[in-house]
Amino acid sequence: MSAVLDFLRGTGRDDRGRRLADIRALDDEQLEQRDDFIHWIFPLDAPDAARPGAPVLSPEDIAAIRRDPALRASLRRSLDRMLAFYGLAWHGDRAGIRLAPFFALRAAAWLGRGNHNFLRIARILRSLVLAGEREAAQALLQVLRELHSGPYGRAIGAETLGAWKRAAAGEPP
Repeated sequence: MSAVLDFLRGTGRDDRGRRLADIRALDDEQLEQRDDFIHWIFPLDAPDAARPGAPVLSPEDIAAIRRDPALRASLRRSLDRMLAFYGLAWHGDRAGIRLAPFFALRAAAWLGRGNHNFLRIARILRSLVLAGEREAAQALLQVLRELHSGPYGRAIGAETLGAWKRAAAGEPP
């Protein structure tokens, strides 16, 4: 069993000794200030130059996530937490993602040109696709496209939107 799968199951710890529940329980300010959790809750299949110790999904890990409903549900719960962080929320039946009533407050914290959260979002999108959660990735991409075509287009920019589209297609960074 890999350390990242144990972590996603809630039985293991990340490289800082935290469990998945500990990370999901962080408040928005703590999530914004820390850059050492996103690699664990949304792992990828390639090393990250910025975090050499971050977990890397093996082909076996990816296959295990795709066939294990509990692991996929774990990723969806992490997505739910990050959606709240960004001021986004699912429609009642998870048919799509919309702006939450508190979106403006949260947008002020992350929707600025070159914000590190743009890279986090690309990671989330690609991790979801790797896990077989393509519909969730497409729902997130759709609301991001709407933000880009609306008042946040200049902050997001064409380059970032392109990176998000590539990530939601499962392309490597």
